[in-house]
Amino acid sequence: MMRTDQEIIDQTNAIARIIYKGMGYQTPKGTEFHTEAVNRHPHERSCWNSACEIQELMTDTEVQNCIDNLEDD
Repeated sequence: MMRTDQEIIDQTNAIARIIYKGMGYQTPKGTEFHTEAVNRHPHERSCWNSACEIQELMTDTEVQNCIDNLEDD
């Protein structure tokens, strides 16, 4: 089953929320670390970057390519 770019981005955001929660922080459901949080706080940016690395390691998927694909549409 092939995932859509949006599904990959959503999953990566979910991974970032798990990492963020593990650091003792809370974020509203639906926070998009790749847009909102990246520009706000270094911890959130770090969580997003780690989530992207996990996504790539586990699924051989580059999240930035998915973001770029959606922006091109």
